[in-house]
Amino acid sequence: MRIFHLVCEPTEDCHNFSNLKDEPECLFLKGETGAGKTTIFKSYAQKYPRIETDSGTIVKLLSVTIPSPATVKSVVSKLLWELGDPAYEKGTISNQTIRLIGLMKDCGVYLVFLDEFQHFIDRDSAKVLRTVSDWLKNLILDTKVPMVLIGLSEAEAVFKFNPQLSRRFANRHNLSPFSWTEDCGK
Repeated sequence: MRIFHLVCEPTEDCHNFSNLKDEPECLFLKGETGAGKTTIFKSYAQKYPRIETDSGTIVKLLSVTIPSPATVKSVVSKLLWELGDPAYEKGTISNQTIRLIGLMKDCGVYLVFLDEFQHFIDRDSAKVLRTVSDWLKNLILDTKVPMVLIGLSEAEAVFKFNPQLSRRFANRHNLSPFSWTEDCGK
């Protein structure tokens, strides 16, 4: 439970303090396979269920698992699908991104989780990494919504291609696997 609070506190800070800044506070949660990153994010997301109202759908926390292999098109399509866009796969990346920004505002999204962020680096082209990092940076700037990226440590390679994106994810937390040998198993 202590680990859950150590990770949720920076996530809560991203959410709560972003309104006080010109740019949202973002977080990169990294760790090895099995460390509990996805479990923690799913537990956190349960606090913010999707709400259907007469005037529309409220999605306070938008979360998706990045598909593999990942492209900007596949990620923006999945985000649109998660928000309920019936034409989620239609249009250019620019058109889809504009729809995504509008839907995020209409649905009241105030925090985005992108799990399996390392899937962006499965593609070894520097051009792909630059495109992905620029798209993500622009999405953050256009929506002013904080993001939490979750992935393996090697996902940090995406930040090397874009110092502006890296600056927006200065808040980084490494989740280590639980070990019985630490603190004698306490």
